[in-house]
Amino acid sequence: MAGTRPEGHVAEEELADAYGREIIRCLKRYAAREVLNLVRPVSRTPASQGRP
Repeated sequence: MAGTRPEGHVAEEELADAYGREIIRCLKRYAAREVLNLVRPVSRTPASQGRP
């Protein structure tokens, strides 16, 4: 039995991995939104105000 980990410890590690993946996923989404806002062209006037 030397070298085996208790069941509870394995479950804790899996839970910590899941939280870590969730954090990374959220950070990637945040970064993507920020980059999109920088790359997306900015309209100076709304379309409804551009016409006389």
